[in-house]
Amino acid sequence: MTDPTMAFHEHVAAFYMALAEDKLDNLVDALQSLRETAKEAAGSPECDLLNEMLRDCEQKAMAKGPAAVAAFSDFVVPKSAGLNKRRAMATDDLPGQLQELEAALLSVLNAFYTAQTLDTSETSLRRFGEYIAADAKQRAGLRLDQLKRLKAAAKVNADGYIDRNIHLEALAGLFQDASHLLQYIEQNVWPQQVPTVFVPVNTVVLDAVLDVIATYVSDARLGAWERKIGMNRGQVEADESLQMVDLLLDELALVLQYCFQYAASVQDISTHPPLSAKTMELNGVYLVLEQFYVSQSVRKAVAISDHEEVAPHVFEISTVQDASFVLDKAFGRAAQSSNYHTVLAVVSAIVDALDSTFMPSILAIPDRTFNIPLPVASPRARDAPLPDDADDAGDKSFGDALLEVVELDLTAQLQRQAKMMMAINSAHKSTTYVDTLHARLEEMEFPGLPPLLDCLPKALSDLQSDVGQVITVGVQELYAIQLQAKLQKLFVESAACWQFELGLESYEYFDVHDSPLLQLLHQVLRDKTLRRFRRGLNPATFETLWRGVVRDLCSWIEDGIGTKSFNEWGAMQLDRDVRSVQQLCAKFPHEPISLLAEFTRLDQIVLLVNMVQASDVLEYDSIRAALSVAEIEARLHLRFRKSSIGDVVQRLEQASMQ
Repeated sequence: MTDPTMAFHEHVAAFYMALAEDKLDNLVDALQSLRETAKEAAGSPECDLLNEMLRDCEQKAMAKGPAAVAAFSDFVVPKSAGLNKRRAMATDDLPGQLQELEAALLSVLNAFYTAQTLDTSETSLRRFGEYIAADAKQRAGLRLDQLKRLKAAAKVNADGYIDRNIHLEALAGLFQDASHLLQYIEQNVWPQQVPTVFVPVNTVVLDAVLDVIATYVSDARLGAWERKIGMNRGQVEADESLQMVDLLLDELALVLQYCFQYAASVQDISTHPPLSAKTMELNGVYLVLEQFYVSQSVRKAVAISDHEEVAPHVFEISTVQDASFVLDKAFGRAAQSSNYHTVLAVVSAIVDALDSTFMPSILAIPDRTFNIPLPVASPRARDAPLPDDADDAGDKSFGDALLEVVELDLTAQLQRQAKMMMAINSAHKSTTYVDTLHARLEEMEFPGLPPLLDCLPKALSDLQSDVGQVITVGVQELYAIQLQAKLQKLFVESAACWQFELGLESYEYFDVHDSPLLQLLHQVLRDKTLRRFRRGLNPATFETLWRGVVRDLCSWIEDGIGTKSFNEWGAMQLDRDVRSVQQLCAKFPHEPISLLAEFTRLDQIVLLVNMVQASDVLEYDSIRAALSVAEIEARLHLRFRKSSIGDVVQRLEQASMQ
């Protein structure tokens, strides 16, 4: 590692050589090296001597200040004047023209570095500011002239518009130029001097930005679109109109993103009130258009909605996919602005559209007039021969006519079931979008401002609850109307022949053959209505329905065994039956599920009747947690004599009071 003291003396030699030869650039380089080396040698024995030598060199260098300033002025003033006089005319090689400006600026920066280091006044700073402002003016002029040339050559489409990407590219270039020049300024002047140099640059560039925005507003006919939207009285816009609004919104969102992000990046250095006012004006137009687009798009999605088969025999309403797509676009546009009030206004419009238009359309699905393809046609419709002559229609017997009416009624019922399932599936699909929106809003932070989730017209959690309620109530209604009573009747009829006072032969027989309970379960699992629900609901919503069915099955089994007497073999048979029932029920959905929660009470009852003696129940906290003392007593009576459980019940009651 080089000794700092030796390096310092080498830099001193270089300094005096540059001083003798009057090479100011080399002089400044040597002086900077001396300062850095002196810092590295701090604390060494020669520290004081080195600092004294440094001060002497600095005094000699500062004496060259007037000469350095004069040399810099002689170098840069003609360049500034030349840029100010030059008319900005873009050629086909705009990148090449900008590169020439960049090369000239770098040469000025190199010269300014020397003058700035030796200048005790601010003359060199002023000269540098004049040049970089002229450079900014030239860059802005080239961007504007390029836009003018491209606009003149642009082709007009069938709707009378030109491709407005040229405006967006011009804006991006101008903001890039301003940020680029600011970076050079911050690297080459003291922090307190940055505003002095940058404000003129910022003004020149942002004045050009205003010119580009004015051209864009005119070419996009924003005023006409505002008036059109203001005159809309609730009718749904045509697709072509919404597509044009969508394109305008994409463009406006990008313009606002440029403006908001640039303004935020320079707000501590410089402001530009005219552009700030124009940005707020454009933001207002954007919000009007976006709110209109959100409302109209959701209404359009509802108006043209139809059933969609998302999996074999699983249907959803097309509104969900269509609305999610357009609302995602709207949210993405608002989010890219990084502006709190913009995001809040757009999300409020999204929530309002979901609440007032989208959710009612989901609830109305069962009453829609379209027909959903049913997986199995009626046997009569499938097997009946086609009539040979239209006149045969008048020869129908009364029985045929009556059967036809019954089949039509059955078909109508199946259609309503299918539409209810589609409504449930659609509501479940909607939860994905609402949950995603909630997560995105939670992630967005705006320091000093209230959380977005707290400021919506309707709490998103309430909307999530509404969607969940549609699923829950829909599943319950589907099950209660179409299936619950039928299954309960089957269980009541089957329970009448259940026996749990078995001998060894019967126990072994049921090891090979299905017991009455398992026969009943297989009958349930083959039920056409249940299998139709399994086929027509998506996996998640069928699981919800199936858990409700299983809870009832467990309750009916519990009721069915509540009047039976048990011996040891019968208790073991119940244990075997319940385990088989649980396994079969767990495998019935599209993917195996856990049903431990649904079988909790039944499992404890099975455990209870399989005890060797009644007092064993005192050792099982799980039984006491699942069943009340009265319920435990009733189940003990199924297996044990009354005389053997009295003391046990008394001890259970004492334990429950502690």
